[in-house]
Amino acid sequence: MSFIQYLSNVCAKWLATKVPNDKYDTVEDQIEVYDYGFQVVWGFIVKGILLVSIALALGVAVPTLIIALTFASCRILFGGYHMQTYNKCITLSLTLFIGSAYLAQHSYQYLTASISYYLINIIVLLGIYIIYKYVPRDTPNKPITNELEIKKFKKWSYTYLAVWTFIMMICLTFNLKLILLSSCLGFLLNLSFIVPFGCKIYSKIDNSTPITIK
Repeated sequence: MSFIQYLSNVCAKWLATKVPNDKYDTVEDQIEVYDYGFQVVWGFIVKGILLVSIALALGVAVPTLIIALTFASCRILFGGYHMQTYNKCITLSLTLFIGSAYLAQHSYQYLTASISYYLINIIVLLGIYIIYKYVPRDTPNKPITNELEIKKFKKWSYTYLAVWTFIMMICLTFNLKLILLSSCLGFLLNLSFIVPFGCKIYSKIDNSTPITIK
């Protein structure tokens, strides 16, 4: 059991004793629900602290923040592959975010207006196709089968893509290269968690040797 799981379990048991809830059949069911909620909260806090700390230490705080915000906002609507354990989730997230931020920080100055324009258009075309074909990418624990729900997520996703494109064109107009490249990388990272090829790669990582974080 990881530290996050242990801390979440302790908090869930404490809350269950302090706030009884009759809607659950047993106390164990209540603890299980609270435990999941605490894992999400503590996991978010720990991941955020680690991400900011590493980004500051490497001098890539700005691109890391932009990549993380773009990725997270996309993921809310698009969905994407979820790692089975928190340790692998945080390890993969930190690796991808920091690695992409480092790339953006040390290459954005070479980004010309024409390259930026083509990059945005390529991502938009990819986005349109992937939203049509695969969004929303649900999970085994939370499948989305209702047609109305699927259409709703697709509609919101297309709206998000349009807004994101508008923001990127503003960045292009005002020559905000670092913001533009970082956001593009964050968008592409999220798409990689949706397409079958990317899901297969992450699934192999997910099913490899466990990563232990004490």
